[in-house]
Amino acid sequence: MLRRYPDFFENYKIFLRPETKAALTAGGEGWPSWCLVPIACATTYLISRLHFARGNDPIKLTAYAAWNTEKIILDVDETLLNELNIDEDVSQEALFRLPYFCPYVGLPENNKLGCEGFFVMLDHDVSTKKAELRVLTVNKGKYTNLFVGLDPACSIGRATMSMLERDVMSRKAPAFFASRKLAEFMEQRIRPFLPLILYLASENPDFAEREITEKSLKKKPRKASTPKVIDVGFRIGAKIREYETASYTEDPQKLGGHVAPHMRRAHWHSFWTGPRDGERRLIVKWLPPIPVGVDDKKEIIPTIRELGK
Repeated sequence: MLRRYPDFFENYKIFLRPETKAALTAGGEGWPSWCLVPIACATTYLISRLHFARGNDPIKLTAYAAWNTEKIILDVDETLLNELNIDEDVSQEALFRLPYFCPYVGLPENNKLGCEGFFVMLDHDVSTKKAELRVLTVNKGKYTNLFVGLDPACSIGRATMSMLERDVMSRKAPAFFASRKLAEFMEQRIRPFLPLILYLASENPDFAEREITEKSLKKKPRKASTPKVIDVGFRIGAKIREYETASYTEDPQKLGGHVAPHMRRAHWHSFWTGPRDGERRLIVKWLPPIPVGVDDKKEIIPTIRELGK
């Protein structure tokens, strides 16, 4: 990919400039801070260079260039992955809180998502000014582009409808029917990824930066190219496995009266604010998935998987 477009990174740096952002958007306001560079910029580059944009090349270039600015690899614990679930009532606004622009999420072998890993990012459609969640899966050298429209005013359960309602307003009927099938297909494909993405975007995910050694890499990297690997969920995952293997019937005191570690589902929390004898306002907040019953004091060694170059 980079051999095919060797000058893309230099052009990408131009897209990061404020004056470029202003020039490429109507009204000159640029794009939201949660989007590093829209995929449309890569499409513009490819069309200016080749007069067309081939297949998934725009998303692949955008994802890798965005990843390269931070070089973040999130290595997910298998137990955590299997414990996570989705709450369709959670606001889509939660998905706008990803901690990195485009991390690569590494997955355990034979996982339920059916891929080796994926890049995840938020994209801004410069023509409609709408947000999209983009997932670029990686499996045996092949890439699959998944996307769904986002609307902070809607729940995650209405992710497909966000895209459909947008298309109803901007397209004619025949095109809309084709788009409806595409949106429903994409929603089915991307839905299994949402619990993990939601967890990564929560306020208190179980993150622990891993110390990279030469033994953990297949090739000795240059200092400037060394990625930052963050173990995700290894602490809560290890605790859950520890309690799963404990003999509760033979030794009920083994738990010490504590609740077995688990993930408390994301849920809404609402409360009133203001003086009792004056005007009051209802505040509604989303509480992210919370690990319960985890001992922070005990050191747990994560499972280390060999990293590629």
